[in-house]
Amino acid sequence: MIVGLEIHLQLNTKTKLFCSCPNDPTAPPNTNICPICLGLPGSRPSLNRKALIYGIACALLLKCKLNRKIFFSRKAYFYPDLPKNFQITQYEVPLGYEGIFKGIRIKRVHLEEDPAKLVYPKSMKESEYCLIDYNRSGIPLVEIVTYPDFKNAEEIKKFLKSLLRDLSFIGIFDPTKNSWRADANVSLEKGYRVEIKNLGSIPSLIKAITFEIARQKMLKRRGIKIHRETRIWDEKEGKTIAVRRKEMEEEYGYILEPDLPFFEIKDELIRKAKILLKALPENRIKRILENYGIKEKLAESIVYNKLESAFQLTQRILKDPNLSAIIVGNYLAKSLNYLKKDWKEIDKNEYIKAIKALKEKKITFRLFKEVIKDICSGKGFTLKEKKIDVDSLIDNFIKSHPELIEKMRKDRKVINYIVGEILKLCDYRVDPKLIIKKIEERIRTHN
Repeated sequence: MIVGLEIHLQLNTKTKLFCSCPNDPTAPPNTNICPICLGLPGSRPSLNRKALIYGIACALLLKCKLNRKIFFSRKAYFYPDLPKNFQITQYEVPLGYEGIFKGIRIKRVHLEEDPAKLVYPKSMKESEYCLIDYNRSGIPLVEIVTYPDFKNAEEIKKFLKSLLRDLSFIGIFDPTKNSWRADANVSLEKGYRVEIKNLGSIPSLIKAITFEIARQKMLKRRGIKIHRETRIWDEKEGKTIAVRRKEMEEEYGYILEPDLPFFEIKDELIRKAKILLKALPENRIKRILENYGIKEKLAESIVYNKLESAFQLTQRILKDPNLSAIIVGNYLAKSLNYLKKDWKEIDKNEYIKAIKALKEKKITFRLFKEVIKDICSGKGFTLKEKKIDVDSLIDNFIKSHPELIEKMRKDRKVINYIVGEILKLCDYRVDPKLIIKKIEERIRTHN
């Protein structure tokens, strides 16, 4: 199995790559358009500076060398999603080259414009016609081309999850609104390369590659020639389908884009890109560990679940880094993940009430864990404060269980069981340390 990926990611800019139309995937079809992204005669592109900085940041993240002088080219092909009949991209001189990420070599990183979106009323096979939404035409893409270094599905999953996570942390890719697509180049050793186009999720990518490898092995066993071709993944049928013979690069007829100048990547742009990289998760984890000295696994959970502001809020109230990290990195993170919610959706006032109640020992830590689930599910801090006569509870328990008290005198560990039983009677609303103190006072008095 020999697999290389070509990954196309939409950049999280406010406007498109070569015009000032909004980069908004939620807009009604064909509303964010202008003569430039429609390719009308006489229209002239102008490069988005922010997209260029984002592209540099991506190249630096992937440990690529930078070309300090770049230019754009026209990639000519005829398809309904290209109103100009060419795509503005980089070919001869990419933005970045010869990098490495998670053990996978990176061949090149370059910027290009997204084509328009073809909308099929049913499926591609069943629809009698397709519609075109030009809102997507001209959205900035960064394309990452790897070497064919992937040897199994686990490597592909690890690479893509890490890549998408890191790009979202530095803010150049927003998974809630930006899309990504991957083309997988798949072959057996010494065989022709087959390209599977437009795979938009990791599960689909893995299934398509797994099927294609099995298909090529079957053809090889039967002595049938494997053609260099482009295929698509049919999710319903669970197989790849041939759509055309694979083009050679020369067939695209690359020429220099005459409406754009040569661009110099100056130190100022690189500095701006490096500032973005400070937000990478490993840098955030390192800062938390240095400032608070908590366990590394909890720091990772806080950062990867984007709960740093929750941790800071909790720490300000409790003044206890370890307890704050356990609450946020463990219980809050688990509740949010289970409910598929984000910290931004949580009522902060209700959360603060719960943290303060824990600090003031109005609720026990055990009960607090249940409260967190209620707050994350939208119920809020629902516990009603009620006065609990701890002294009466303990006195009644001692009178009702004299045999336990005798056992406790012989074996100090029995007190843990007694405390647990009393906590049940008070719905875990009392600090266990207070119960232990009062039990010991009763025993001394009784003696």
